Amino acid sequence: MKKVNNVGNKIALAIIIFFLICSVSVYAQRESAVNDQVSRLLPKPLPASPNVAALGKFGDYSASSFTGLPDISISIFDVQSGSLKVPITISYHASGIKMTDHASWVGAGWALSAGGQISRKVNGTADEAGYYSATAESLRANVSLCPDISYLRDIAYGNADMKPDLFSYSFPGKSGKFMLSSRGLEAPYLIPYEPIDIKISNFDKFEMTDEHGVLHRFGTNSTGTIANEGSYTSAGSTQTNATTAWHLMDIVAPNSDDKIAFQYQDLGRVIYNDFSNVISLSDQCENFTFGIPSGPGLSCPVSTPIASVTTTATITYPKGLQRITFETGKVEFILGSLRNDDVESKKLDSIKVYSLVNGSYKLIKSFKFKYSYFRNAANTADLLLRLDGVQQLDKNGILIGEHKFTYNTTSFSWNNTFARDYW
Repeated sequence: MKKVNNVGNKIALAIIIFFLICSVSVYAQRESAVNDQVSRLLPKPLPASPNVAALGKFGDYSASSFTGLPDISISIFDVQSGSLKVPITISYHASGIKMTDHASWVGAGWALSAGGQISRKVNGTADEAGYYSATAESLRANVSLCPDISYLRDIAYGNADMKPDLFSYSFPGKSGKFMLSSRGLEAPYLIPYEPIDIKISNFDKFEMTDEHGVLHRFGTNSTGTIANEGSYTSAGSTQTNATTAWHLMDIVAPNSDDKIAFQYQDLGRVIYNDFSNVISLSDQCENFTFGIPSGPGLSCPVSTPIASVTTTATITYPKGLQRITFETGKVEFILGSLRNDDVESKKLDSIKVYSLVNGSYKLIKSFKFKYSYFRNAANTADLLLRLDGVQQLDKNGILIGEHKFTYNTTSFSWNNTFARDYW
């Protein structure tokens, strides 16, 4: 059985080759057997929400002289509580917009950074249901074909998860990736290595403690409030779902009362539509018993592959920051109206910064976001949220500063839903 999957996109070429040995018998069931295998091997993408994906780009492809990607960032405010500090910035990733990209809540190509997150790429089955679970199948060494045929079949059919998920993390001052060990028998593997301790609680909460003893809670805070995101995908006749992001909830300094807390709000719903190209063929068209042909098997010839296109639909429920609370104030994130591109989700309208004075919060400044839309040159109904500017206002609402953005184009031209970017 062999599967070729183009890296970086959701187009899969599944070549199913049946080696019928060790007393495995299949008689004249080509179509159902092939369909079953194709269904099992179809990619089941679980993309993150647009906000999580926008931040993830900066971890996968950083802005630096080495990559040739310019650092385009605007500082909004620095949250500080004693020794703890969280910069609030918006940044533009100048690597380009792909056809399948959805705009974040601050516009296409832009990401709001104000805390941190853990996201993951699910490989096979979600770790909590497969690779990391207490009942997970152990990886065997020195596998023999016939004695281990059931084990190999379970792997090939996706019934045994031998692939760890890849997690990406970010919090002020650090970012990277990590993988969990099979059944949690060893500490997580950090890529690159960092002196960070990671604790997991039922995949609802991650706690990461850095070398200075600063604790970062993701997914669930100290009072049990949860802020994570899930993705739900239907591909052909199969459905799958998993948690794809855990938001930063608290930062707590050691040996002090210094703390920064984060609260989140629902932004609505985003739907991704995609497809998978599949070509299947069968080989070894006779039944084999211990390597000896024993009768007719699947129909031939092998020179007639079966091509098909399977559509996939993914629903995510993104969250955005609602409030950051710290020792001397708070920052609030105000939602705007429903968007015209992802019509069931909202954009960020403004950010308001407050100072805590004698037990009361006083507005000291705010930031207003200005938007329009990129439009499809051939079909003006196709839209993509565009950030045109950010205005800074004083406590009385008077304009004191402004950033304006222009782009090389105000439209996009992709119309063929089967076109994809590989890089």
